[in-house]
Amino acid sequence: SAMPRLEREREILTEVMKGNVPRFWRKFVEVPVQRSHAGRTDRVVLLVAPEYLAIGSDEDYFLIPVSPEVAQAIADRIDCVLPTRKIVDEIHRAAPVKLKPARIPPSPAMTSVPVFEEHNETVPRQRAETLAAHPLGTLIAGHKKDVVCTPRLLEDPGKVAIYGWHELDGKRIQPLYLGHTSNWVDYSHGARFVRKSVTVNGNLGSIESVLADPEVAGLFSNEGPI
Repeated sequence: SAMPRLEREREILTEVMKGNVPRFWRKFVEVPVQRSHAGRTDRVVLLVAPEYLAIGSDEDYFLIPVSPEVAQAIADRIDCVLPTRKIVDEIHRAAPVKLKPARIPPSPAMTSVPVFEEHNETVPRQRAETLAAHPLGTLIAGHKKDVVCTPRLLEDPGKVAIYGWHELDGKRIQPLYLGHTSNWVDYSHGARFVRKSVTVNGNLGSIESVLADPEVAGLFSNEGPI
């Protein structure tokens, strides 16, 4: 709790790379996406982490906000990418478990571990109400803003891009926002990982190649190719 951010994030990265993550978090789940365009329908299946980045065990885990640099470092190590805002919307649409965003009044303390812990006490209480019907490992959304990738980062480097925090009716609280530097990490941020390998129209491909192709990038991006 008393560590400066950089020291804390070194410890987070060490623990994640040691495998100190819940068992349920390791099994990624399918999110089907389709788009009708230019007279054809493209279909793709994404594999996404069922929950935001967490440290600990199934019985005792902590949803840990991290900077985009640490999120990307983890993504690189596990052959994943961070989502686009369109993928965030698709995940929320597909999630069987949708939690109402639990807001904490803004203050300088919102970037501190005690406030992270306060939010981590609220979310499991919400999640407990759904566990009987939807056990751990079920896709869950709505309780964090996503750290996302966007072409706007090319124009505005050194920032953290956040998006999402959907209400139960699907309306999102947080539009795409790049107003903070990448040093800003608050309790509401979550790192969700998406496997690079995707199945597009029955063929195995790469999410990076899809995002780079103007013909099919719209499957994953509403900001053009990335």
